[in-house]
Amino acid sequence: MSARFVSYRRGWPWIFYLNLPIGALVIVIALVQMRPDGPLSTPDRTLLSETTVLGVAAAALLLGLSLSAGHGLSWLALTATAGVPVAIWWRSASSRAVRALMRTPGVAAPVSQVLLNAVTISLVEFMASFYLQRVLGVSAATAGTTVLALAVGNVVSGPIGGFLADRWSAPGVAWTGILITTVGASLLVPLGTGRHPVDVGWRLAIVGIGTGVFAGPNFAMVMSNAPGALHGTAGAAQSLARQFGFSLGPALATTAWALSGYRPGGMHAGMAIAAGCGLIGLFLRTRTRPLPAAPDAESTGAVDTDPSVTAIPE
Repeated sequence: MSARFVSYRRGWPWIFYLNLPIGALVIVIALVQMRPDGPLSTPDRTLLSETTVLGVAAAALLLGLSLSAGHGLSWLALTATAGVPVAIWWRSASSRAVRALMRTPGVAAPVSQVLLNAVTISLVEFMASFYLQRVLGVSAATAGTTVLALAVGNVVSGPIGGFLADRWSAPGVAWTGILITTVGASLLVPLGTGRHPVDVGWRLAIVGIGTGVFAGPNFAMVMSNAPGALHGTAGAAQSLARQFGFSLGPALATTAWALSGYRPGGMHAGMAIAAGCGLIGLFLRTRTRPLPAAPDAESTGAVDTDPSVTAIPE
């Protein structure tokens, strides 16, 4: 084992300590800016049971994909069992707010698009790093710099997406962002040997640009269509969809790649899955007109007279 490799193994985990000062800053801002609302309460039995049921579903889905990569397709049957705890939770009282939200016109589709977009970009980003190093044979530093193009495209295009949504329409801009992301992912599918990292980088930049254009308008669309009593649930639903997509994308990529014997064909299949998720997002329909909100619902504590959203705990 070379001294350089030993130094690399000892040194790279330190990058995660960058989260510590950022986390400390967020805590300070929260303590200064947020109004005190009493001490944290202990989770009750309902919350614990809900966490358990949904945790079992997530574990079954992700473990099924992960184990199938190393132990064969039969483990994919485990992913099907994830539907049972989800169905149990969906029929329980604790899912009442989420059910009301998903039945609101103009909410279910954009939340689903958040999930699909997260799957696309996490799968592409995950697979691109292996493609660069194992197929093109570039160094880890070159691979990391190339993959950074996705983040740069995202950061640069985010304000543009917001600007266009304010002057055009949030659904139209969000749909355009999904289209751009899908085009970028599709361009990554046929990549083979003999390419240059630049060929990968500009394609990743397209994926990032599309995601940046999509994210802000899509969030605004969900929040404008959600009833006032469900704004907290709407924000949480988008966050959950995004985080779950970021977990699901690499799992799908690993499964597709492993089932090919870790050959380049499996990488092409993984990129095709990413492009497919984008295509599904393009076909999802959303309601463009925000729902009318009660004028004093938030200020007076009143809630919608619809029984599906009345007195829903947030």
